[in-house]
Amino acid sequence: MRKATRWACLECFFVLVIKLAVTSAPAANAGIATGRPLSKGYDFKLYKQWLSTCSLNHKCGGALGSSENLPTRFIKISEGGTVPEIRLVSSADISNRYAALSYCWGGNFKGVKTTAAVLQEHYNRIEFSHLPKTIMDAIEITKSLEIEYLWVDSLCITQDDTEDWASESKRMAGLYRSAAVTIVAASAGNANQGCLFPAKVAPHFVEVPITIAATGDLSVVTFANYRGSISNDFVESPWNKRAWCLQEDAVSR
Repeated sequence: MRKATRWACLECFFVLVIKLAVTSAPAANAGIATGRPLSKGYDFKLYKQWLSTCSLNHKCGGALGSSENLPTRFIKISEGGTVPEIRLVSSADISNRYAALSYCWGGNFKGVKTTAAVLQEHYNRIEFSHLPKTIMDAIEITKSLEIEYLWVDSLCITQDDTEDWASESKRMAGLYRSAAVTIVAASAGNANQGCLFPAKVAPHFVEVPITIAATGDLSVVTFANYRGSISNDFVESPWNKRAWCLQEDAVSR
């Protein structure tokens, strides 16, 4: 999907879902208008529906890339009680879709990274609580989307191995192109700020009374006018000021 079309598609989804909420059943039952309750929380059921719609109906490209285009390692996310259990796995061991994270490291990266000294240990376990907040949030998002694998540069590339960096950086275009979804931590200026926040929207509500002609029932349709633009939010974000993100933006599905 071309870049302009992709943003337009995302924005249309947002506007259609957020602008329309039916506050009484008759209009919905008559097929005049349907909607959902507006919330500042997270609706991962809805997000999975968006992702499924995109995968099934849009020509975004797609299946899991060939092994030579994929990175050497991924994070595998498993259920672990109150916090997920995560570890590194070889790309040769995955056959399912994966997510990728695009984010800003910032100047003061706080948290565990993969180095030569802990590489083998990370194949057994990575301590979730030691991760920067943005990566913790990305793992929670990936798990909630029912995707088992995630790629994050600080964990999937050996940070103090120049040969590993040289090898893995060549695969990034294929990596982002083959990802089922790219999680963009747009508002975070560094890896410690996180990306999973309640929505900060202040829509203006307009209630429109409707009489259902067939039954004579009275109904009210509530329109919520979202004053903002997803496209502008991305353009003005800290993430978009980072040149490294250009490739991640350009090739992601």
